[in-house]
Amino acid sequence: PLYEAEKLTVDQSVARFRAPAGITGLWQVTERGKLDADPRRRILLDILYARKNNFLLDLWILFKTIPAALQQENV
Repeated sequence: PLYEAEKLTVDQSVARFRAPAGITGLWQVTERGKLDADPRRRILLDILYARKNNFLLDLWILFKTIPAALQQENV
């Protein structure tokens, strides 16, 4: 919805949408399940992925997705 897009695309966080959409991401495999997960860190990781997007990083994320998906605690 347009109202959500307006909220998500203010300030520097708009850079996170430069990366292709996917079923997993850098923040999902590095921060998922942490009790002290910071929403700002999620945005920064999305921006980092958008800037460094490459095949090897995608393979690493895909590999790390398996244990992250099977994690049962703190989710």
